[in-house]
Amino acid sequence: MNSTDSFLIIAPHPDDEILSCGGLIQQAIENGAKVHILYITNGSHNFISLLYYKIYYKKEILIRTRKEFVELGIIRRRESIKACEHLGIGKESLTFLDYPDAGILKIFSRHWGEVPAYVDSLSKKSCVEINGQLNPLASYKGENILNDIKRVILKTKPTKMFIPTSFDHHEDHIGTYLFCILALGELIGKVEPVKFFYLAHKHKRSFLDRFDVEWCQRLKNVYDDECLHKSMYVNLSARQLENKKRAIGEFKSQMYCRKFLYSFLRSKELFGVSLSPVNLKKKMKLFPEVVNNRCRT
Repeated sequence: MNSTDSFLIIAPHPDDEILSCGGLIQQAIENGAKVHILYITNGSHNFISLLYYKIYYKKEILIRTRKEFVELGIIRRRESIKACEHLGIGKESLTFLDYPDAGILKIFSRHWGEVPAYVDSLSKKSCVEINGQLNPLASYKGENILNDIKRVILKTKPTKMFIPTSFDHHEDHIGTYLFCILALGELIGKVEPVKFFYLAHKHKRSFLDRFDVEWCQRLKNVYDDECLHKSMYVNLSARQLENKKRAIGEFKSQMYCRKFLYSFLRSKELFGVSLSPVNLKKKMKLFPEVVNNRCRT
């Protein structure tokens, strides 16, 4: 990495950028590279997180209204802004799309064209907030997420792009992967960054699940080498590790799963390189024909 590089990190939720790329971000900035982070959701669809934050930090009883879940998204956005400051990234380098937490894969698989917009079951929202940063009042539909990702890619012109791996077991991460691959496929000839892939959830979504720094090697033992060619390590110095620790500490709303968060404090961050798309429809049986029709890369 050097001063001619432009990094674009795609985070399905506020905190994914720090957990998976906190060391990488610091090293990129120290080497003069530009770093931009794109958040697909604000992470507002989390009852346990809201309950913990209200009771532990605000000493308030959770009423569980639509407004409170919207406020949780605002809280998590602020947490990421503060966390990124520890790594040397200013607010101007962060873009929040405000699409629905826990709805990205569902939107990719079902909500395109004439199909009604996705409706979040907790916030009851079906569109981006009126004060949305990039596309205010955009309905929760596949074409809007896809076009917004493409807009950010064209604006930042990344030479290197970091996105969730298709092997992640969180649906928002799988959905983000699919939207990013589709966006890059439609931008061939305009922007063609080198793609790197990170893993945050190696099994079912659970705060008891610990991050596995050797996930890339373990996948090689399961899948063909054609599926996973090689991996890249980023070694963190003691100072970079401490900065990452401080950044993780800003996510107060997520401290109900602190063991999971702090399990990312390792001396190495690992990324898959040249990871070939897998046939998710065949392997995971999650999608209707939209996968074949819209994502052929």
